[in-house]
Amino acid sequence: MTHSSTTSVRPADRLSPPLMHVFRAAHRDRREQAREAARRQALVRSGAEPEPERKTRPQRSPINEQELKVEVEQDVAALMNHVSLDSTLDLESFPLVRRSILNHGFPDIANRTMDELEARDLNGEIIAVLKQYEPRLIAETVRVTRDRSPESLQEIRYIVDGHLLCQPLNVPIEFVAKFEETTGKLHFTRR
Repeated sequence: MTHSSTTSVRPADRLSPPLMHVFRAAHRDRREQAREAARRQALVRSGAEPEPERKTRPQRSPINEQELKVEVEQDVAALMNHVSLDSTLDLESFPLVRRSILNHGFPDIANRTMDELEARDLNGEIIAVLKQYEPRLIAETVRVTRDRSPESLQEIRYIVDGHLLCQPLNVPIEFVAKFEETTGKLHFTRR
């Protein structure tokens, strides 16, 4: 029996990153390169000899589950705090625009009273927006329930859970969506 000299990596430790992760990672790398260049210039100005610069090639590498969840949390929070175009314009005659990225965001709830929000649960609206504009969530797994726990009696909160479409395994994720009265926004935090 022969043993491979490479170490095996558990599938749960390595996930294919979403496309936006590649851009965010490139932005972080560029910021770090700029800091390093500034540090090297400061050393040269002070008369010190900087160490030779190492060239590295950026690469698309797998990310772990925690990083993926942070990426999705940022994007879902941004999605839910953008006001959709159909909140200000009647898009009934424009069904393609209604389903397009031009209508990206959540319906405006800032003008609704607490009583209206209490009477009309936002479950369906949250699910519809997530299914339409968050393709990493598997649509059939998205569930939204009103949080009626004792600590949420004085506020409007929803529990949102679903699974992220990943390779090699789908990843469960759960958010708490809390309505902020003063701003009229939904604040999403990962649970």
